[in-house]
Amino acid sequence: MNQETERVTIHLQNVHYEGCVQNVERALMMVEGVKAVQVHKAEPTVDVLFEPPATPLAIREQLILGGYLAEPDPK
Repeated sequence: MNQETERVTIHLQNVHYEGCVQNVERALMMVEGVKAVQVHKAEPTVDVLFEPPATPLAIREQLILGGYLAEPDPK
């Protein structure tokens, strides 16, 4: 992992089906700087590896634009 690479875990709502998982992955990979996305439907959370210019706020905003409720994971 690059020194500038960061990880954020975001709690999701409204992710119930495999199609939702694919939509979340596709939407987040469109954010410049996002390197990897892993959705955990059972939890439901998404782990995102990113580098600048991506930020946790930009990642959450992209999810919200896609119709998902997205909050920082409380863990």
